[in-house]
Amino acid sequence: WVKGEVETAIAFLQESARRDPDVAIPYANLATIFGETGRLSEAESVAKKLLTLEPQFSARAWCANNPFRDPGRRKREEAALVRAGLPA
Repeated sequence: WVKGEVETAIAFLQESARRDPDVAIPYANLATIFGETGRLSEAESVAKKLLTLEPQFSARAWCANNPFRDPGRRKREEAALVRAGLPA
């Protein structure tokens, strides 16, 4: 998805979530992608699932621990997660 292969990333993450539905990471990444691309109904659905798995999830904490060093990228991801319906 970072390389612009959004649909490929979505398919991979959806399969990952299907295989192991109790792991939060694919849902957080899907919420980010859907929030970034304006697919808000899908983002909200994924965000609800993520919050059932991780009730204390926050966009800020998630982005503070992501591997991207670019602060602009982190801010964009944080904003996408908030657009998806997740707490800041």
